[in-house]
Amino acid sequence: YLLIKLKRRVLGNMRFIGEIFKVGLIGEKIMHSIITELLSNVENPEEEGIECLCRLLMTVGAILDKPEAANFWNQYIGRMNWLISQSGKLSSRVRFLVMDTLELRDKKWKTGKGDEGPKTIAQIQKDQQNKERGERERERDYRDNRGGRGGGGGDARRGGNDHRDQ
Repeated sequence: YLLIKLKRRVLGNMRFIGEIFKVGLIGEKIMHSIITELLSNVENPEEEGIECLCRLLMTVGAILDKPEAANFWNQYIGRMNWLISQSGKLSSRVRFLVMDTLELRDKKWKTGKGDEGPKTIAQIQKDQQNKERGERERERDYRDNRGGRGGGGGDARRGGNDHRDQ
């Protein structure tokens, strides 16, 4: 339990460092040195360090990944690709996390979710109205379709149109 709690705290700290960078309280040089330190031991990597690296890159990658820093990024990507290729060095969970991070970079750091931020009260009310409208429509459709059961099957014995005799 304590190890899980510690791991969660360390990952939270990495994300916090990334957020501090995003608001400009930490410089790019410091961020590059943190990333370099996390990638320094590729021969015998610690999974926790690689996981921290991925969380940090997912947080700051969109800002830190610039043409001016291409030399840094070439090193980072090279080391991360090497880590992926060494199947015995990392667990599959961490290896896939590295792959997800590289894939996110290939997509220009766009997750597809969008960073919408918190909803306004008007948006919440509109969502609720749409949800209620959808529920009313489903209920109405259910009632309308329920009455149509049990009749008009096309049985020739009852005078229906059974096309099997033709």
